Amino acid sequence: MLQYPSFIHPVALEIGAFKIHWYGLMYLFAFLLAGVLAVHRAKKKPSIWHGERITDQIADLIFFLALGVIIGGRLGSVFFYDFSDFVKNPVMLFEIWRGGMSFHGGLLGVLAASLIYVHLNRKKLGKLEERITRLEKSINLMEKQLASPVMNQDENRSELNDVIARHKDEKEKLEVLEKRRF
Repeated sequence: MLQYPSFIHPVALEIGAFKIHWYGLMYLFAFLLAGVLAVHRAKKKPSIWHGERITDQIADLIFFLALGVIIGGRLGSVFFYDFSDFVKNPVMLFEIWRGGMSFHGGLLGVLAASLIYVHLNRKKLGKLEERITRLEKSINLMEKQLASPVMNQDENRSELNDVIARHKDEKEKLEVLEKRRF
């Protein structure tokens, strides 16, 4: 469990047995900020957002993602870190006052929530797939650099150029596919 410095209390507000923790407020702040920024960006670049109800669509997405983070984070914490305790006492999954969320579970929850949202709202995955592919390639390149900090610079440049060339090819293919759809 995280130990706070003595001058910081983990509870921001306490009313009787009801406690609001600082990290809970940070989650709320993050979801609200993500919603505001998403609405702002969607109005500038509509891409997959269309119609008059952009704000409602984004609010729905943020709701799905928030559920994904919270449910996935809790499931991940229990299954990845406390599975033996869970097998003995399955009710512990619902004992949220004990705390426990994992980044890995939250990430999987967000991915699942995104797919559910896309399916329910019939959004096109093209842009989403393109961004995930770009992110994946960047992560793979960073992993190689982190695994071997002393790399041959020519090899590193060559690999980076290969990634950039593949990205351009994939982007051109996606653009052709998008044109064929319409």
